[in-house]
Amino acid sequence: MNWGGSWRTPTNAEYKALAKACSGRDIDNQLPVNLISKITKGGIYWLTATQTFEPAYKGVAGILFVSAKDISKLEFFPASGFLRDTTLHYCSKDGDYWSSTLFATNAEYAHGLDFDSENVDPGFRYVFYLEYGVRPVSD
Repeated sequence: MNWGGSWRTPTNAEYKALAKACSGRDIDNQLPVNLISKITKGGIYWLTATQTFEPAYKGVAGILFVSAKDISKLEFFPASGFLRDTTLHYCSKDGDYWSSTLFATNAEYAHGLDFDSENVDPGFRYVFYLEYGVRPVSD
């Protein structure tokens, strides 16, 4: 998809860099911390649909990335699930987002960001026939 201007789909390396900037280490799979009421340090947090936390939306489950260097820098990804054969799966329980990075040994796959309430994987491998979300970024 051509987003136009400086908008584009993030790379797999950018998802990994985001996870590292929040967790303070290189990761491929990490257990997020449950967010109860207040952020006091950087990390990767799961928000349930019943939690209220600004700037995350009330009533939307998802993952909140908080910078380890500056906790005022936040990025929220809704747990939007995915489509398969026009049926929505795992909405509010799972998030799946494409990257622009193709899998090196099989062009039918691309990497992406995958998460649920227990794990986040910034290098997950997806097959193209499933429909995942896209979170465009701008340079």
